[in-house]
Amino acid sequence: MDAKVIIPIGLTVFLWASAFLGNKLGLTYFTPGELALLRYAIASFVLLLISIYKKIRFPEIKDLIMIFACGFLGISIYNLLLYYGQLTVMPGTASLLVNTAPIFTTLLSVILLKEKVSEWGWLSLFISFTGVILIVLGQKNGIQLDTGALLILGAAITFSLYFIIQKPLLLKYNGLEVTTYSIWAGTILLLPYTFTMAPKLPSAPNEILYTVTFLGIFPGAIAYYCWSVVNQHLPASVAAPFLYLTPVFSMIFSYFIFKEVPSIITITGGIIAITGVYATNLFKRSGIG
Repeated sequence: MDAKVIIPIGLTVFLWASAFLGNKLGLTYFTPGELALLRYAIASFVLLLISIYKKIRFPEIKDLIMIFACGFLGISIYNLLLYYGQLTVMPGTASLLVNTAPIFTTLLSVILLKEKVSEWGWLSLFISFTGVILIVLGQKNGIQLDTGALLILGAAITFSLYFIIQKPLLLKYNGLEVTTYSIWAGTILLLPYTFTMAPKLPSAPNEILYTVTFLGIFPGAIAYYCWSVVNQHLPASVAAPFLYLTPVFSMIFSYFIFKEVPSIITITGGIIAITGVYATNLFKRSGIG
């Protein structure tokens, strides 16, 4: 790998890790729906500029239903569930839970796409689910069921559905085009929150506005663009494991900014879950998963 791949990978991991902290700050002023709308309205504008520069194609009318389904699941519902979950769950733990999405992507591929999973693959999934259960139960330094963690787990599932239903679009359009269409569609579906978000903007503290602007430009647009560049140069099975670094950086950032110290149960669950996800990809690459 050379700089044209390493740099986009590093930017993507760093920016997506920082997004969980930005979300937490943004939610101190805006509601989840308002924050999602403002962030992705900014992202949509930045992607409009990128799309003009890259001269991406307009989608065909017959693909609009699939594009809006991607926007609904991958942007609108995903972010609403994530943000409502982050009202009670700290950024590092939220990042751990969201990065279990490949587990559900594999399961949904079996159910919806009739893909095959070997015995080793099922063992990896079982290991991952064990880790997920520990993360969910390990909030607040004790074994208890946390609603916020369950909402974020729901976000991971919807994001997995987004990966599944975008596959037909990726046969016709490139990664940047599918991402751009999805974010535009998701932003349109969030527009009803304009009525409560717009009156809050004039009195919003500067640090909140700076945070949301950062979320929209960098994790919301630039990181997605960087990841589309990575996908153009590397197979998905090679690129995906780099994203497992996201929770690590998110927890480091969260420790220094929010003084978040995850419980031993949460850390153990995270290690187990990510190990299982990595093993799943390893077996797939080896042809035995």
